[in-house]
Amino acid sequence: MECRLAGRSRRPARLRQRELIRAYAEGLSRSIDTGEHRYAYLTQPHVETAIASFYEWPHLDVDDAELQGARDVRAVRPAVTEPFHSAALGDGTLTLRHVADATSGTVSAVAHWVWRMPDRDIIMIVGDSDLPRFLRLRPLYDDLARVIDLVPGDEGRSSIWPTD
Repeated sequence: MECRLAGRSRRPARLRQRELIRAYAEGLSRSIDTGEHRYAYLTQPHVETAIASFYEWPHLDVDDAELQGARDVRAVRPAVTEPFHSAALGDGTLTLRHVADATSGTVSAVAHWVWRMPDRDIIMIVGDSDLPRFLRLRPLYDDLARVIDLVPGDEGRSSIWPTD
C-alpha cells in the first residue's frame, strides 16, 4: 500500500523514477519493427535531461569495433571498451569515446552498450555534449542498460525493454 501526503508519494524518489522509466520504455517498445529505434527521454526538466537510443537488429555482419563505434573518425582520443554484464542479456561491452563536432569543435561523450547474440545485436547509445552531466548520469545509464531484456514470444518485432 502506498502512503500519500498532499498528493505526493512517500515511496523513495529512486523507486518512483525507476517505475517511470520502466513504464516509459515499455510504451516505447510496443509495435516496433526489428531494427527500428526509439528514443527514451529520461528527464526531470527542472533537474536534467538525458536521451538514450535503443536498437535491435538481426545479427549484423560487422566486427565488434564497428558496432561499438570504436573507430569513429571524429574521436579526439582512442575509444575505451570494457566488459559490461547484465543479468538479462549476459556479457556485452561498453565503449566510450569523445568526439569533436567538425563545425563547432564541441566535444561530446558517446557511449555504446552492445550485446552480440547469435540471432541479434542489441545496442543502447547515449551521447551528450555536456560532459559533466554525462558523468553525473552515467550510473543511471548503466542501470538502464542492465535492465534491458528480451520479451519472449515477440518474434518479428523489437523485443527489448527494461524489465526491472
